[in-house]
Amino acid sequence: MNDSQSWSWLIDRCEAGDQGTRRVPSSDKAEVFWARVHSDDQAVYVKKFLPRSIFDRLKHLAGRVRAQRAAQGSLLLEQHGFSVPQVRHVEIRESRQASFLITAEVSESQTVAAVLSDESLSQADRVGFIRELATMIGRLHDAGLYHGDLQGRNLLYRLVDSQHEFYWLDNERSRSYARIPLTRRMRNLRQLDKIDGAASSWERRVFWRAYIAHAKLDASERRELLRLVLMTRAHRRLGPIKVPDTISWKCFGEDLLR
Repeated sequence: MNDSQSWSWLIDRCEAGDQGTRRVPSSDKAEVFWARVHSDDQAVYVKKFLPRSIFDRLKHLAGRVRAQRAAQGSLLLEQHGFSVPQVRHVEIRESRQASFLITAEVSESQTVAAVLSDESLSQADRVGFIRELATMIGRLHDAGLYHGDLQGRNLLYRLVDSQHEFYWLDNERSRSYARIPLTRRMRNLRQLDKIDGAASSWERRVFWRAYIAHAKLDASERRELLRLVLMTRAHRRLGPIKVPDTISWKCFGEDLLR
């Protein structure tokens, strides 16, 4: 078999639940499998993209296939110096309007959500991790890049020779801007903020300090971005609420807003 046929055979094995494959948790709009490729003894993830709506079916017919968009999003991030799992294969099955993306497993990694939920992590290591996370997201936005679904499960982390490494997953909706809008920054930060109980108020302040330090924003943009995120957080917890412009910012440190 050629490479394409081998990957197709692996997809069929995953869907059949053959030995050496297993299904892993995913959203209801996709199916994800883990499998080992015996030819090079490397583990991979096989993601099957399911139509989310009639619009996805129309996009598929028009050639805007979800697996291809995800692969292109990964390439976009990689071209800007960010790490992504290696794309091994993209396959489109027109008869079923299904598409598949196969990526290499990132060994000895865990999701950001898992790291933040790890109660055995020391306070110093936890704060160091939060600073690295914030710095990396600040770099992403300063490069004009937006991640469409920046949740804790879509970002992998590992520590290699004292070096912090992050790998971006689920890059289907990643976009590039000449200058990323504040609303896009806010959306990504709001998505991260949804990790339940993952960070205390003080740790959120640590995150903001590190993020703002790498954000190419003037004082008014910093203030507006923080106001938008706080307003969204309050709405989620308390229902519709207006965060006034006269809110005290001292809890975040005046140096954040200069």
